[in-house]
Amino acid sequence: MALLRRARVLDGHHPTTKRRSPKAAHEWLEGFKRLDQEIPTLSPREREWLEREYDNQVASGRFTPRALAAMDSPEYQKRIARERLDRILFALGVLVNAGNLPAETEVKAWVELASGMMDPELWQAVTALVERKAVSSEINGVKQFYLENHVGWAQGVLNRVVVPYFAGRLK
Repeated sequence: MALLRRARVLDGHHPTTKRRSPKAAHEWLEGFKRLDQEIPTLSPREREWLEREYDNQVASGRFTPRALAAMDSPEYQKRIARERLDRILFALGVLVNAGNLPAETEVKAWVELASGMMDPELWQAVTALVERKAVSSEINGVKQFYLENHVGWAQGVLNRVVVPYFAGRLK
C-alpha cells in the first residue's frame, strides 16, 4: 500500500487529499469477507445440477433454454458470487498483508481489485441473493446500488493510484 500512501489516498471509501495510511483496503477486506461468509456453500448435488444444467449446455457452444434457466437459479448466483469474490479477496489480501510491495506488484493488485469491484455479474448475483434473503442487504456500508457504489470506489483507486503510477507521478 506504499503507492496509495504516496498518492492522494482513499480515506474510507472516498478519495481525499489527506496523506495517511489508507483505511479503504482494510475496510473493503472486512466487508467482502463478511459477504463471502454469508453466501451458502453449494452442496455436491447443487454443483452437479449446475454442471448438468449450465456448464454442459454452454459447452455445446450456445446458451440453451436450460442454461438460461439455470442462470436465474440461486445455485448459479451463489457460484458466480463466490468465484468473483475470490478474486477480490485475493487482491485485498495482497494489499493489506504484504507490507512494502514492489510498486509494479502493488499496482497489479489495485488493478485486480478495481476490476473485480466493477464486475456487473458479481453485483447482479449479489443483488439476486439479497432479494432472495440469502445474504444481508448491507455490503461495504451500502444497502443498494452495489455496482454503482463499487464502480465509483474502483474509479477512485484507478484515478488515485493506477493512472498516476503509469503517468510517472508515483514511484
